[in-house]
Amino acid sequence: ESPSGLAIDNKNHLLCSSCEEHLVVVNYENRQIVAALPIAKGCDGVSFDTKSNMVFASTGSGILSDYLVKSKNDVIALEGIKTESGARTVTLDPNTGKVYVPTSEFGVAVDKNARRLPLKENTFHILEIGK
Repeated sequence: ESPSGLAIDNKNHLLCSSCEEHLVVVNYENRQIVAALPIAKGCDGVSFDTKSNMVFASTGSGILSDYLVKSKNDVIALEGIKTESGARTVTLDPNTGKVYVPTSEFGVAVDKNARRLPLKENTFHILEIGK
């Protein structure tokens, strides 16, 4: 439901799709689902680190969901990494393995029907996660 990100593991022939409530891992050669693992709320992106065999899914709930690809048939969810609310977009530096997620501080909702809280001015920042 609501796919929002896609990362590829060419060594193990896996596609990792971040969805509303799951990370769905598919073997792209035989089109079989390898795993459907829980993901924190509000996922918007996913990255794969070829050096560590780690998958990272950023979420607006303040958790970077993390997974380990043990083999082409075995992917496990780890405990997750605390980030900040709103840090739902992700990129990964393949040279360092560091993960980057941007966010801002949020204000109080003026409109009770608004989908998102307003951003506080001049609070944009990027979190760096990794070694």
